[in-house]
Amino acid sequence: MAGFAMAYKGFDLVTERPVSIIVIDKTKVEASRPKLDYGFAQMRREAVSASRRAHPDILEVYDQFEDDQHFYVVSEFCEHPSLASLQFAKPHYDIVSAIRLFERILTIIQYLAEMGICGCAIRASDVFLPSEGSVKVENLFATRLRFIADLPQLGAKLARLAISAKGPFLDIEANERLDLLLAGDLLKALLLLAKATGERRRGLTSQGRKEHQSLPLGLMPAIDQVVQKLGDDDAAGGYRRIADLAEDIRAITRLFRGGSADETAMSLKSRSPRRSFLPGETIFREGDCGSREAFIIETGLVQILKNGADGRELYLDVSKEGEIIGEMALVDNQPRMATARAIEPTRVVVVTAEQFRASLEKTDTVSRKLIDVLVQRLRYQSSEITRLKVLLRSSK
Repeated sequence: MAGFAMAYKGFDLVTERPVSIIVIDKTKVEASRPKLDYGFAQMRREAVSASRRAHPDILEVYDQFEDDQHFYVVSEFCEHPSLASLQFAKPHYDIVSAIRLFERILTIIQYLAEMGICGCAIRASDVFLPSEGSVKVENLFATRLRFIADLPQLGAKLARLAISAKGPFLDIEANERLDLLLAGDLLKALLLLAKATGERRRGLTSQGRKEHQSLPLGLMPAIDQVVQKLGDDDAAGGYRRIADLAEDIRAITRLFRGGSADETAMSLKSRSPRRSFLPGETIFREGDCGSREAFIIETGLVQILKNGADGRELYLDVSKEGEIIGEMALVDNQPRMATARAIEPTRVVVVTAEQFRASLEKTDTVSRKLIDVLVQRLRYQSSEITRLKVLLRSSK
């Protein structure tokens, strides 16, 4: 890493799992500062900031410490293949799965942007694919450190965005453009994998033609338009904000999601009330009692989090359009297990306990009892997951 850092794979004897260890030579960092304009003080601040981001799709930074000569960052290690490595592995991909993966990556970038963190510098080598439909992104300290190290090979355009007059990654507007530019590269990498898979299928069987014919009408033109806008630097034609790109991608995923939030709500009550929330507003809070309501996200993005025993917020998930949150409160009237907070302007459909009971009355007694048992087990498992996460942090 630019001659001042080395990355190693280690093993934690307490948690019995592999970890990633970045060792940074502080003297060499300061020696390269005139060239990179990236000093050790900023590097330390970014390591501390990354350790406070506990998002389920971002590899976690466990600890950072230093001695007279070196600075050490210990983080979660991912053994799964990266998007960059899969370009040579010929995986099973299609257009729909590629767009869904890109939507999940964008959700992470948008979440960080809403928190004022731009210049994430996430590239194909920083995106890991543990299983179909899931994704893990390298911690922000590592992505930015590697990006700075690679700048001499990446070209002047990226350098101008990352290192502006305010310093590396300190110009919010420039670095949001950097994130958009790199997001375009991620989308192209995913689409290339899908295209290669489709060509292999069409060369072997008729399955490829059938799958292409079954794609929703208008899908490919919509994707082409997004790619074109990502490559357009003109303010009038290209994207200026991550939120705008995310909105277009979610519009595309609605074409093949198989049902919108409105259709889901109609299965319960077509005249359910709506509520709107601004970014940062809380929809419901962990521990709240007496609110027997669930919410269907009609538009927007919501983060789900819990309070750990150490006082830190643990990010459990990010829910998007068409998904239901807070549903267990409809069944057992127990305190809320987690907090739901809007990341962007969000509108939800409110489902009350009365509506839910009316739907349950159409089912038999055994089914209702089964739902009660499943909810109890889910509550227990969620509390255990949170306890283990806090234990993992306290052991570092």
